[in-house]
Amino acid sequence: MDSSNNKLFKFMNNHLMGPMGKLASFRIVRGVMAAGMASIPFTIVGSMFLIINVLPQSFPALVG
Repeated sequence: MDSSNNKLFKFMNNHLMGPMGKLASFRIVRGVMAAGMASIPFTIVGSMFLIINVLPQSFPALVG
């Protein structure tokens, strides 16, 4: 098991990490990554509001 993981890691390190590192250094890719990271807090807050909105429907006893 350990040797198969080691082979996979060596393959990824030798053949994939270089091109992916070059791809990640492009300005447009960095911009898309930054935009994705900036949207995470809004997604979390929106999800919390959706959960709060569904609670009265799920638990009718919570309604005044």
